[in-house]
Formats: sequence, structure tokens, C-alpha cells
Amino acid sequence: MKKYWSLIVIVTVIVATLATHYIQVASASNNNYRVTFEKITGDERYVNNLAIEGNIQRASNYHYSPFLITNGEMKAQRYSFYERPTSLMYKQLIDEHKSFMRGKVLDANRFYEDEEQLIYVSVPENVWELAVGDNLTYKVDILNKADDSVQSFTVESILKSPANWIILQHIEILGNDLKLVMNHASEMSNEEVHLTTIDLKSKQVTSDTIIEKIHSDEAIRTSINFYSEYNNLASEKYLVYGISEYDANLNQYKVLSQRFKVLNLETNEVQAFDVPKEMLADESRMVVRDHQFIRAGINDGKIIVNRYNLGHKEWGEPFSLDAPYEVLPLALFNMQWTNDKLYISAQAAEGQLLFIIDAESGETLYSGLIKPISEQHNFALAISQVYEELD
Repeated sequence: MKKYWSLIVIVTVIVATLATHYIQVASASNNNYRVTFEKITGDERYVNNLAIEGNIQRASNYHYSPFLITNGEMKAQRYSFYERPTSLMYKQLIDEHKSFMRGKVLDANRFYEDEEQLIYVSVPENVWELAVGDNLTYKVDILNKADDSVQSFTVESILKSPANWIILQHIEILGNDLKLVMNHASEMSNEEVHLTTIDLKSKQVTSDTIIEKIHSDEAIRTSINFYSEYNNLASEKYLVYGISEYDANLNQYKVLSQRFKVLNLETNEVQAFDVPKEMLADESRMVVRDHQFIRAGINDGKIIVNRYNLGHKEWGEPFSLDAPYEVLPLALFNMQWTNDKLYISAQAAEGQLLFIIDAESGETLYSGLIKPISEQHNFALAISQVYEELD
């Protein structure tokens, strides 16, 4: 009889989970989520052709309710239990290259794109199943945009370092060299950053170098974070990564130390990168693009932006983003670099602040407030991606 009760309990839990999910999806889809753009400064033409993706947060609870704002209109994205919403950046790739995109994992770090080609790299999924000493195998798919031809091949790694999982951080093309930057982690709390070079003519790995190695223990947890702009599939000369140490005995991570390094993908050199401690003391976001390291942080209710030229190795003058509202700390803060503009969003009590900044000059092109039209449907927005000039 016990086994039948166990079966009944399992079925009940599954039904309840599915029912709860569909109720939440229906609620997210049917709620009258409507927003208005309230200009503070600048030119409204900078928001007229934007598409904004993100998630909806109601009260103190976070609900995975994807939304899309186009032409000032907001729509909650509908999806079934087995589906997840596809970001617009992948929808465009799928629409333009359906055959090539079929079966690909929708992870921007696995793609490289320029005017001539689109490249996708597959890394081993079940690394832990490999025997000690086995080589890692990478598959490379290259789409020639001129004639839609596809070239595919596999290569084996040189190093035989043990790993339980691999994360591909960046793909770069320099002449005939395809360079992969990857995190390799093992069950022994060891983590390595590999720089792997593949010759596209010979289709062989020509070098595989460990450029960074860290270890975590019971007292201190160490992690490596890259600050590349996620939606950028194009070439980048520099990558910046940070090595952070946390107190492993606390429920909430307490940062004990942070240090930063720059990888020059043309020369394969790694150098220390000095980020002033005062920039790390508050909530901040960091991205790298076009030889520039951009850091935006919240300090005393204001957003401060710092810029560092990785080629010239010098800091520019910081600037602050002015708004008549106080920015809430640690709340829905995001920064994105799209084309030549920075899109910075942060939460204020009055709504979601959106700043559009000229990345070169630091000029604020537009600032405004995205707020719910109806107080009966009060919610906050966690903006994840911003797209320009959609058809």
C-alpha cells in the first residue's frame, strides 16, 4: 500500500507544479502590463525605435515573466511549460540563417560574427564522463555568408587537464587563427582559464595555454568573472576578467579581495589591471568593448560612470548621470553597450530609470522614466537587453 501512496504523492506534486506554472503564465499573460515613457532630458527619437527585453518583478517576489517593449508598447511574452522565450538577438540569427542555427545552443559566447562569416563552437557537455587522460574535442561550424556554404570540423585539445565542466567565454578570429577563451573547472575546486588557438587552415590546435589558475577551499571561495559585453558577437582585442575571493562561511558572500587582469588577444599577454578600490565599494556593473572598459556604479543615489582606455592604459574623466529621482541601491541595475551607446537602467521609487549615453563623449542623449500606467498593476522591470532600429 505504501508504494501506491508514494505514487499518489508524486503524481499530486507533479499536477500541482504544472497547475501552478500555468496559472502563473496565464496571470503574466493576462495582466494589463502597460508602461509609459516619461522623458526627463534629451531627444525622444532615441527611444522610438528601441526594443527592450527583460523580466517583470511584482512586489517583493520575483516572477520569471518575460516582457518585450516595442514602440512604447509592452507585452508579456507567452510560452508553454516546455518552451522558453527566445531573445531577439537569436531570433534575428535564426531568421537569417535557419539551417545553420538549427540545433545550436543559444549562448552568445559560442558565436562569432563579422560581415563575411558566422562561427559557432561546440564544447563538450559531459566532460565528467571522460576518462583521465582523454582529449577534449571541440566542433567548429563556419557559415560563409556569401554563398551560405558551411564548413564543419572537429579538433582535439593538447592539454589533458581534468575538468567537470567547461564554459566558453569568448571566440576571436585573428587572420587564420581561431582563439577560444574557456573556463575549466574540476571537482577539486580548481578552476583554470584556457586560451586555445586553432589554425583554420590545418584545422589543428596549435596552442593550449593555461593563463589563470585558482583554487577554493572551505574558508575562502574564489571565482573568475569575465566582463565582456554579452550581446557582442564581433571581434574584441581585449578581455578583462576579475578574480574575487569570498568568505565561504557566510550565508551572503562577503568580498575579501578583488583583482583584475587584461588579456590581449593579439599578443596573448596577460597583465594586471588596477581598478581603484573606491570603484568596487558600491554596487557596480562593468563591460568591455572597443578597447574601452566601462564601469557604472551607484553612489549616494547617483550613478557614476568611469571609463578606461585599455590600449592607452589611462582613465578618462568620470561623469555622473543626473535625474530628479534617487537611484535605489542594489535594485535592478543594468548596463549594456550597443553600437556606440551605453544603455543604463536603474530602479527609483518612481519607476525604472533609463539613460542613453554616447559612449565616446559621455553625453546623455536621453534620460527618462519607464513607469506602469495603472497603479493597480504596480511592478518593476529588470531590463536585460536593448536593441536598436528594429523593423
